[in-house]
Order: sequence, then C-alpha cells, then structure tokens
Amino acid sequence: MYGAPVPPTIAILRPQSALPYPHPVRPGFLLLSALGLATLIGCASDDTSVVDRFALRGRVTDIRDGSSVGGARVRFLSDALDPSEATTNDDGRYEMTVVVAEGIDFGTLRVDRSGYLPSPALSVYFDGTERRIDVELEPEPSEDDEEE
Repeated sequence: MYGAPVPPTIAILRPQSALPYPHPVRPGFLLLSALGLATLIGCASDDTSVVDRFALRGRVTDIRDGSSVGGARVRFLSDALDPSEATTNDDGRYEMTVVVAEGIDFGTLRVDRSGYLPSPALSVYFDGTERRIDVELEPEPSEDDEEE
C-alpha cells in the first residue's frame, strides 16, 4: 500500500561462548569504573570519619565480700561493634576510652576473670562524656560448695 512490505525483525541469539569476549563492555566504561573504584578506596583510606569519645571507668569486686578483683578483663562493644578493653588494677579499678562512631551511644559491657563466673552482659548508655559502671563478680563454685 505505501511501498514494499517491511520484513519481520528476527533476533539472532548466540550462546555466550560464541561472543569474541566474555562480556560486551566498552573500554570507556572500564576506565570510568576503575576511576570510581580508586575514588572510593581513596575516600575509605582517609581518616575523616566522625567519632565520639567517652570515658568508661568503674570497679570490679567479689560479690561475696566486696573485695577487689584485680586482673579482670573488662570489654565494651558498641552497637556498631567498636571494641574497647581494659584490665583492672590490684584495687579492682578500670578505666578506658571508648571510641565509637558518631551517634552510637549504646553498647554492652562484659567482665571476666579466671576463678569467677563471667558477668552478664550489661547495657551501657552514654548520656554524657563519661560513665561509671561497677561490677560484682561471683566466684566459680568450688568442689567444697558442690558437696554441701
């Protein structure tokens, strides 16, 4: 009617192994991808992340008699998995600087020492620049305790 009829379009599908290279990617795309990746790596290596610092201190004592527990390991783990750790002195006191991602004011404190049961996980919220958490540890049961 308006000229020669248009033949139907036929798509020829070839298996991927028949392509001259594995993926049809243009060289310009590869260059831009490499530059983008280099930029991301460069940004990640700069220490420009914003952090908050808090002072965490306290004392670890024996729950039975209130005596100091020296050599206890005190571990803090923020909700963003930023770890901090300290060891108590002979008087059972510990002090650490907790460095966390900005806005992460929560975490968990755990205390352990040989001869004592580990403390339960204690939730910690920083509502200021420092926080004091005292912990009482329960001695492990001895064979004498089990016989009674």
